[in-house]
Amino acid sequence: MPTFTEAKYNFDTGPGKAKELSVSLVPVDGKTKKNIAIRNTKGEELEEFYKWQFIYSLVYSGGLYAKDCIGTEVRFPKGTKAAAPLRLDGAIFDDSAWLQHYNDYWQQRRPQDLEWLNAHLLAVIEFKRDDKEIENVFTG
Repeated sequence: MPTFTEAKYNFDTGPGKAKELSVSLVPVDGKTKKNIAIRNTKGEELEEFYKWQFIYSLVYSGGLYAKDCIGTEVRFPKGTKAAAPLRLDGAIFDDSAWLQHYNDYWQQRRPQDLEWLNAHLLAVIEFKRDDKEIENVFTG
């Protein structure tokens, strides 16, 4: 199995050279997504490039995390019903059942599914380009 660095290189010299990924490596907001732009019209890397580079490296680097335990654009509700949900660029859970609980929560709004997700969330991933501060994402 390749290391994280080797997997990153494999992305950069393979799927990362394209303008888009044909299909998401992990669920995007609970679903498979197709034709994801990772480069702009000038061929420069978009924020999406770095997100998928990192996800690819996690998935293909000797089993750091199981592919079935990772999601992107994962939404968590805020305290009030009127507030837009917090959208995480990536989330890692300790159980592959996260996807069923996630989709069930957003379809049926059962509190036990949200509680399960909160209890099984291991890591939050956020990507920003340039001078954007990640702290502002979470405090805002």
